[in-house]
Amino acid sequence: MKLYIDFDHTIFNTDLFQAEIQEIDKNLDLQKDLKKLKEIIKTNNINLEKYLYPDAIPFFEKYKDNYSLILLTKSNNYNDYQLFKIEESKISNYFQEIIIIKTDLKGELDLDYQNSIFIDDDVFELESIKKRNPYDIIRLKRGKHQDEILKTNIKEVTNLLEIEL
Repeated sequence: MKLYIDFDHTIFNTDLFQAEIQEIDKNLDLQKDLKKLKEIIKTNNINLEKYLYPDAIPFFEKYKDNYSLILLTKSNNYNDYQLFKIEESKISNYFQEIIIIKTDLKGELDLDYQNSIFIDDDVFELESIKKRNPYDIIRLKRGKHQDEILKTNIKEVTNLLEIEL
């Protein structure tokens, strides 16, 4: 069984990361100026592991032996920026695969949905995945999408450790 999990706002506190970097350099375009972002992180000794939600690593540890963990995340055409955040947060070793898509909805990909579980925070992504009849789908209510309302019946949690697979 494959377990697809989103990155931004699901396991990584993107809002906090962006706010703290913008506090250092208000004019920095995080996605477009990766070189400058790397300089800021190095100069300020910023550890991206601190932006992982506290339940992420315990969740990975709990399920890494029984599921194929796959990171499925969107980059909005900035794959290098997304991959940098993933690598610097030191979680790559938990995943059998890291899939970074540009702008497609996750429900439009060529995946074995019926034998897969999806965990995401984004209501629009979840609705697109739901149409493909996945084995299971779980919404994590946090981050910028936490107040959005689902149109269909999808299981919701506020912490990864509430999930029992």
